[in-house]
Amino acid sequence: MTRWRISSYKGSCLPLKMPLISTLKRNSWELRRSLRENDTIRRTSNSSGTMLFVLQGYSLRNRHISGSSRLYRRRAPRPIIHSGQECEHSLWNGDIQKNCWGCRMNDLLYKLIYRSLLKREARRSIVGRNRALKNAERGKFDRGDVNVVLVNLWRHYDKLSPDIPKEPTVGARHNVRFACMTLAFYTALLEAGIEEDDAKVLINDTLWRLYKKAAFLPRLIARILTSDLKRRLRICVKTFMFFPFSEPGYKFEIVADNSSENAIAVKWTRCPKIDYLRRQGAEELCLACLCNLDYPLLEYWGGRFDRPCVQAVEHAHYCHMRFNIREEGARDDGIGQDETR
Repeated sequence: MTRWRISSYKGSCLPLKMPLISTLKRNSWELRRSLRENDTIRRTSNSSGTMLFVLQGYSLRNRHISGSSRLYRRRAPRPIIHSGQECEHSLWNGDIQKNCWGCRMNDLLYKLIYRSLLKREARRSIVGRNRALKNAERGKFDRGDVNVVLVNLWRHYDKLSPDIPKEPTVGARHNVRFACMTLAFYTALLEAGIEEDDAKVLINDTLWRLYKKAAFLPRLIARILTSDLKRRLRICVKTFMFFPFSEPGYKFEIVADNSSENAIAVKWTRCPKIDYLRRQGAEELCLACLCNLDYPLLEYWGGRFDRPCVQAVEHAHYCHMRFNIREEGARDDGIGQDETR
């Protein structure tokens, strides 16, 4: 049951257009004038499933009105409302349903996309591998093991998702949910008795398959537009800087680098994934399972990744990333070869 606290309101600018479900027959003007800060609106539903809103605090100041609370159908009155539980947004005009529905829609859409994608890639990456990577005596993963892990993954995701912060861009919102899914994946593997280091390897291998799908389109565009290796890398990197690593969700600047092998260098001063996992106490998980995917990503694009400074575990204020071309003789090794497992 969700509660919202009224932090402020606009007095007579609160039109109440919903029918009143109680013995209250007074004019809505009196109710508008009776709203006070710290009143509570509790969301509930009746037996028919209709969403109702209970105004608590109002009846305490109006004891002559029968009933301990007042119920309104469909919509709450229109104060500015701040939720301390499910939704972090400050809601203007009491548009509770719209904003909280938006939060749930983000999660529902994300889960709809990634349930099938992750299930497919997790099976390809994990089934048939040792449960303990350095100990064959524990046997190998089968499809049933992976299915149990995935069920527990989404159960943990549902527990973690209410704490996902709101981000200003679609790409940042997607990436924070991706980080939340990674943390849920890690927790599910630990529950299955997998060692921490082995769990990170399995997650890294699984998520790389998803990264590779996202990296294919920039690589294809770059190869169509130019044959110059540096220009190809710049196109790929700037495509990702447009989405999903775009401002203002991410903060970055392109820095000068006079090295002959460098195509582009970027200094990142804000990363929502690192910020989220740091709050969850999982900085090392971010480095092992997410940040380190940049190395195979650059190889897939035909380059070589160099990271002199990283925020995830060094507590630095920025990440310095250098996207370099490969050495002559190793430029196209393995590029374009898709995994067939």
